[in-house]
Amino acid sequence: VVSHNQLGLVNGVVVPCSLNILGVVLFLWLPWAIGQAGGSHLLGMFILGEAQTVLTVLSLSAIVSNGTMRGGGSYFMISRSLGPELGGAMGFLFYISYAVSATFYAAG
Repeated sequence: VVSHNQLGLVNGVVVPCSLNILGVVLFLWLPWAIGQAGGSHLLGMFILGEAQTVLTVLSLSAIVSNGTMRGGGSYFMISRSLGPELGGAMGFLFYISYAVSATFYAAG
């Protein structure tokens, strides 16, 4: 029996990305960033970051739609499309980023 992911665009992409971006780290640094850059510059930074996120999600979805996605998640996708050497390096960076973000979330 083959089970398919039923999350869709909003619950599978938009909500997890938004929760990751708008995590506790953002709310810890928001007053400092407004004091340093001002409200309009901070809004510009948010717009730039959101545009970067949307472009990343669209390009990753184009890579994923070229083949079947098996176990391994993002590491599997990157290593099969870009090669095992770059995939291993990216997998290591994913591991480090998740470890650092977990410590930030635990501290916040």
